[in-house]
Amino acid sequence: LRLVPAPGHTRGMQVVVVETGGRPVVVGGDVAVWFGELDEPHTEGQLRVRALEPELVWLAHEHEPWRPRTV
Repeated sequence: LRLVPAPGHTRGMQVVVVETGGRPVVVGGDVAVWFGELDEPHTEGQLRVRALEPELVWLAHEHEPWRPRTV
């Protein structure tokens, strides 16, 4: 587990990154309000989360995780 600064939504915003050997899972809280903000990131925090190349991102306001689009 590690905390990563994810500024944008609030001062001091952080996300929790869970690393178990594969692609990380991110507990993102309010780093994004809806999935579209991770599909097309704008804030520094959203860009940092995408740079982690996560398998899943759990957001505070969604009932299922965000998954990156596959090409």
